[in-house]
Amino acid sequence: MLNRSYYWLVTALAIPAFLWLVPTLWMVSLSFQPNEVLARTTSSTFLGLVPIPFTAENYAALFAFGQTPMWFVNSIVVAVGMTLGVPAVSTTAGYALARLDFPFKTPIAVLCLIGLMVPEQAVFIPLYTMFSDLGWRRTASR
Repeated sequence: MLNRSYYWLVTALAIPAFLWLVPTLWMVSLSFQPNEVLARTTSSTFLGLVPIPFTAENYAALFAFGQTPMWFVNSIVVAVGMTLGVPAVSTTAGYALARLDFPFKTPIAVLCLIGLMVPEQAVFIPLYTMFSDLGWRRTASR
């Protein structure tokens, strides 16, 4: 039998989860309304979550006229590449740094640790500039 503190913990965690979930559900439900209705009001829903009228034309237009399918394929390529590449490179580098003796082992390990300390957000713009200079920008879609 679970004690009372467990139920208080679940309740304390459920409240912020619910507060996060309601605006997300509302946003998703509004995406199923026609643009003409959304231009006038965002309150034409049943119980605040079921859109009236209900339509999927926004999603049809998103996939029919936009570049969303290409973006989706690009995202899949990057996600699969990173999912397979990062563990492969990390395990081989970790094995080499842990088990093998080679010159400059300590400075290379320190450089790896320093690289982990740099936030990803700090390198977005330099990476974009580098890829653009190399001509790698928008190449997957050509």
